[in-house]
Amino acid sequence: MKSTYGWTKQHLTKDGKPWLPVMGEFHFSRYPHRYWLEELEKMKAGGVGIVSTYIFWNHHEDINGSLHWDGDRDIHLFLNCCGEAGLLAFLRPGPWCHGEARHGGFPDRLLESDMHLRSNDPAYLTEVRRFWSSLFEQVEGDLHKNGGPVIGLQIENEYSKSGSGCGDEHIRTLTKIAKEIGFDVPLWTATGWSSYIGDLLPVSGGYVEEPWHSSIEELPANDCFIFADKEHLPNIGKYLFDPSLFPFLTAELGGGLQVTYNRRPRVSAQDIGAASLIRLGSGANLLGYYVFHGGTNPVGE
Repeated sequence: MKSTYGWTKQHLTKDGKPWLPVMGEFHFSRYPHRYWLEELEKMKAGGVGIVSTYIFWNHHEDINGSLHWDGDRDIHLFLNCCGEAGLLAFLRPGPWCHGEARHGGFPDRLLESDMHLRSNDPAYLTEVRRFWSSLFEQVEGDLHKNGGPVIGLQIENEYSKSGSGCGDEHIRTLTKIAKEIGFDVPLWTATGWSSYIGDLLPVSGGYVEEPWHSSIEELPANDCFIFADKEHLPNIGKYLFDPSLFPFLTAELGGGLQVTYNRRPRVSAQDIGAASLIRLGSGANLLGYYVFHGGTNPVGE
């Protein structure tokens, strides 16, 4: 019998009971597919119950107009491996991902066009629908309702654009398009830090280091090491939603950090463990590690 998933203002639920899962990010298109099952089994052994993954548009459409889902780009195979390893899955298909990918995952041709990207520009939405429709053809059988591991989907990422056709209006439009295509999952999320979320569940982040910082000196401890409930977290005033209406969920507890030109952080297990415990003590109901499993951007064609 399939489990049911949902949420209250305090927590996620599984079969109607409070549920506190651990989620780990693994970007399948950044790792050889012959090792996926082995690596996913390691993640399961490490305590992970949900695998989240970006679907980088430009990893699948390197050559203009042609989408590919083979080899290391085979999302259906990856989700089959998740199921075989006994793991649930959460999809993060953008369309803009960031994720330290070129142009945030956008194919070059989008930036070379006259489209108003990340907005309700009809030309842009047509392109998004084409990409997501192709993705849906790959993952339809892997959705939870069809017996697969996919229980959730995140719309966009770190979205803070405002104005006509942007903001919550754009997030709601993307959500509507995804549902029209056929995506039907128990949990729908959006990144909540200084971001518009539409009607979606906000997920939070927290990085013990800041590779994007301009300094080349050691940084002081940040708000990852401060106990505070979800309504009084540092910078909560920047959030564009009412935190009292939602459970406190994290999608990016940053232990796996990228290197940058001026900062190459080495994060200790002690730091990551402390940040996780402090988030738990602050009421977090989902521990989402980003990234849990490393990888390398594929060489373009």
